[in-house]
Amino acid sequence: AYNRPIPARPLHPEMAFLFYSALALLALVALAALYVFYLSKKGLSPIQPLPATMKVGLLKKFVQKHSANESDYAGCFEVAQQEVPKPSAGQVLVQIHRSPINPSDLSTLTGTYNSAQREELPCKMGFEASGVVVQSGGGPIAGSLVGKRVGVVSTGGGLFWAEYAVVNAMRCVELPDDVSYEEGCGCFVNPLTAIAFLEIAHTLKRKTIVHTAGASALGRMVIRLGKLEGVDVIPVVRKEAQVDELMQLGARAVIVTSQDGWKGRLKAVCLESACKLAFDAVAGGLT
Repeated sequence: AYNRPIPARPLHPEMAFLFYSALALLALVALAALYVFYLSKKGLSPIQPLPATMKVGLLKKFVQKHSANESDYAGCFEVAQQEVPKPSAGQVLVQIHRSPINPSDLSTLTGTYNSAQREELPCKMGFEASGVVVQSGGGPIAGSLVGKRVGVVSTGGGLFWAEYAVVNAMRCVELPDDVSYEEGCGCFVNPLTAIAFLEIAHTLKRKTIVHTAGASALGRMVIRLGKLEGVDVIPVVRKEAQVDELMQLGARAVIVTSQDGWKGRLKAVCLESACKLAFDAVAGGLT
């Protein structure tokens, strides 16, 4: 009687569903963990042979802005050889293809940008760039970028006027296939500034803004983005030849400071559009 087998009881349908759902969830978690582990180890070795050293553009002394002697400028810079840096965990090594020259770079060259925390000379230059991630220092995000074309930005000083640079993986943006290196190297400084302008306008509930240096790359971005966001832009420029292009981009009106009576026209346009917000990129006498 004691050896009689106990009949198996079938699982209740609801319990069976919960049991198999839990098994499936555990399997997914295990697969995700394996994938994260794979990414964290991916690219620890370079995907291509790396040189021991690289060329780096260094700023040796601050540029005298009003010097008429070209040799004064030449003596401010040096192309040096430095060791190719190695990325740590969470970082990637990027082979630089393009790096723009922004107004912030030019101000740094003269020692007027962020003057309270000037770079110790000689120093590297270049706040943003584009290139290819050739090595990971470890970590899933860094590993996922290996072999990818990226735009990169530095927030702690210049890095990118060089053949290679190490950057935090969180400061990389993968570039779509239809975006060139020339376009991708400027995907941080100007675009994020334009977005900030429009966010300020929305926060203050302004429908129209004035922007000096309105024909710059940033100015054009602000006009295009404003058109999408429902904010009219009144660019202020120096040359009459820039008017047609900016109007075609969607500017509400273009003020040309080389024309007589431009201040009165600016005042009239601002009154007409109830504009009470301006972003001044020039300062000095224009302000």
